[in-house]
Amino acid sequence: MTRLRSESGQVIPFVGVVLLATLLGVCALAIDMGVWYKTSRHAQGVADAAALAAVQDLPGDPAVARADAVDYAQANGGTLDGTPAVTTTDAPDDTISVRAVEQAPAFFARIFGIDSATVHATASAQVSAASIIKQEDESADGTGRPLPLVISVESAPSPGCNCFGKPVTLTYGPSAAIAGGEFGLLDFANANGGTPPRTVGDWIANGYPGDLATGDYQGVTGNKTVPPAVDGAMQELAANHPTVVLPVYSGTNGASGGQTIYTIVGWAAFKIDSWNASGSTTTLTGSFQTLHTDDTGSEQQYFGVGSVRLTK
Repeated sequence: MTRLRSESGQVIPFVGVVLLATLLGVCALAIDMGVWYKTSRHAQGVADAAALAAVQDLPGDPAVARADAVDYAQANGGTLDGTPAVTTTDAPDDTISVRAVEQAPAFFARIFGIDSATVHATASAQVSAASIIKQEDESADGTGRPLPLVISVESAPSPGCNCFGKPVTLTYGPSAAIAGGEFGLLDFANANGGTPPRTVGDWIANGYPGDLATGDYQGVTGNKTVPPAVDGAMQELAANHPTVVLPVYSGTNGASGGQTIYTIVGWAAFKIDSWNASGSTTTLTGSFQTLHTDDTGSEQQYFGVGSVRLTK
């Protein structure tokens, strides 16, 4: 008599082995992918840090910006893939882009011949001109303090000029009077030229009590000679050698004295070395710098004062 024999039970061990192998494979892949993801996040952090550090040098010195990007990437345990690119977005040389690269090790994937994975991360940062100078950006020593001493667009630094950090002397009165035959004092309060010099001196000594935007401002009624209250405040401030903010004007209405209206189109940062009002010409010596604020920027002209941000 033929005896029937069931083989259905033999499939169960086979299926179990397949499921176990599949489960182990999925777990192995998950572990390796987790490692790769962590490496990718680290590479992104390196790229972001390198771009933000490098953009501090723009637009004045693209070569230094590229070098700083490489240095900061290495300092954060990463490497850049190729040379950082300095490009133009809104102003010449205002953007830098970097690409970080790292090798992520493989553990279980080596079973399939994969020893490691190459991960990349990119970042771009841009510097934009500040349209508003905020009161809270000023420090106790006067750094970031807006001074009511105008300079012309022609006297201000421009992107790519390679003039940041170089010695320069700004001249005022009496033999080098600013527009309209006056000393070049700006009336931040726009009080029809009636703000007294002692109030202007207080702005210099203690800061202007409010935020300042670009636009039209009136001059302060006076003459070509620096008022004593302004001179005294400038002497005390200059002793600290702060980096101050100077309003940059593109033109005036052609009037004189307190009727002069300056069109302020941007802000320049100036590190004061000395102030001298004892001779025939009042001089402010120092160097133009870059100064970064919290303002998000606008379409204003860039003269060294602005904000930096990641754009990618």
